[in-house]
Amino acid sequence: MKVFRITFILICFFALAHYQLHAQSTKRTIQKKKPKVEKNFWKDQMWYGGGFNLNFTSTYLTGTSYPGNLVYIGLSPLAGYKITSWWSVGPRLEVGYLGGRFSYSPEVLKLNGFNFGFGAFTRLKFAHLLFAHIENSTISSLYLTGAITPNNRLVTERKYINHTYLGLGYNPSSSWSYEIYLLYDFNADKNSTALPIQYRAGITYNF
Repeated sequence: MKVFRITFILICFFALAHYQLHAQSTKRTIQKKKPKVEKNFWKDQMWYGGGFNLNFTSTYLTGTSYPGNLVYIGLSPLAGYKITSWWSVGPRLEVGYLGGRFSYSPEVLKLNGFNFGFGAFTRLKFAHLLFAHIENSTISSLYLTGAITPNNRLVTERKYINHTYLGLGYNPSSSWSYEIYLLYDFNADKNSTALPIQYRAGITYNF
């Protein structure tokens, strides 16, 4: 009977000792666990970019023989929300200055105006360096009518044009990077001689 009691006491002693050692080990493991790093929404889920456009053109005033020059300076910022690591959506803005000078002897006719627009896009990144770009946007553009007012001012009109783009692009996808892409406009005017193709270049961050 004494042997049984001694054996029982020893079993309880070792069981208690094992429990204490296990509890201490678990406590140390919990203490060693690194705290979870909270995600930064603006850095981890968003990417940013933009393009710049500078164009000089020698032309004639619409429907006349008055020669002149046009300059267009444009900016197009955009931002994307990463739904997944390869799929993103976001808005794209476009604003540009349109200036011009036309010879109307003995005077010079001047043009000063702005184009602006807004669109939404989605991008699908694949093969690490390539992406597909789909976009729908509305652009408000200033056009010369060719008419001249009695006080020698150019007559302009504003048109709102909708564009639906689909194309492919290249982006090395580093923290700061550049990108180039080619788009086809499915809503282009079929009666226009202008090609329904748009080439874009810009920079991105965190794409």
